[in-house]
Order: sequence, then structure tokens, then C-alpha cells
Amino acid sequence: MDFSTVFSLVLIGVSFLSFLMYAAQNSFKGYLAFSIIVFVLADIWIAEDIGFIGVVILSVLYGIVLFLLWTKYRTKLFQWWSSISGFQTDMSDVTLGDSASTITSLKMDGSLKYKGQKYYAKTSGIGIPANYSVTIERIEGHYLIVRPN
Repeated sequence: MDFSTVFSLVLIGVSFLSFLMYAAQNSFKGYLAFSIIVFVLADIWIAEDIGFIGVVILSVLYGIVLFLLWTKYRTKLFQWWSSISGFQTDMSDVTLGDSASTITSLKMDGSLKYKGQKYYAKTSGIGIPANYSVTIERIEGHYLIVRPN
């Protein structure tokens, strides 16, 4: 294999890993944008070697693989990443109305500490700074929806 093929395969691998991080990080859009940009760069780099039809076929196959991962394994990827990063996805111990403390600022989403454990959190209103007391209003999927105290 020549350098351009190897380089393109490396870029596609990086794009794929970035997409996995997008799925695992509960749809953090920065990873998706990076994944798309890197894949387009890989296509541009390898286009001369495989031609336009080859780029189209490669893109369609790559899209199918990502679609299958997204539809079949997104929840498993998210739970796997959450267990590695220490976030709780089991909401059975959460009591609505309890207080918690934000770890990161919550502009739309972020994280908080509740009963000594880390949880993903969202706020439906105003942004909440880090290290701020909040009240848990409800649960949406793997997120605790909170409001400032």
C-alpha cells in the first residue's frame, strides 16, 4: 500500500473512533463534527486513487456502518463510556426534590454530584454555574433535570 492509502485509512479510523465517542458521550456534537470533517479529508486524500465512484461507495458503506452502530449499539456505547468515566446511568436511587451540587456549569447540560455519585444533568432554564446547589425536578432518560436553589 502506498502512503496516501495508509494515510486515508488512518483518517477513516480516527473518524470512526470520533463517531464512537459521539455515541458514547451522549451525543456531544463536537465529536460528530470532528468525525465528519476527518472523513471528508480522508475522502479528499484518497479520491485520486479510488476515483469518484470509489469515494461514493466508500461513503455509503461508512454511512451504513455508522447508522447500524447508532441504531443498535448507541445505548450500550453510552453505558460503557459512563461506567468508565464514573457516571451513573441507573436512576433508581434518585429522589425527586433532593438537592445536589453541580460539578460543571450547566448551560444546557453538564454533570452534578448527588449522594456522592456523578450524574449527567440538564437545566431547562437559566445556566447554572459549577459548584452550585440545585434541586432535582425530574428524570429524562440518563439525565437529571435540575433547577437552581
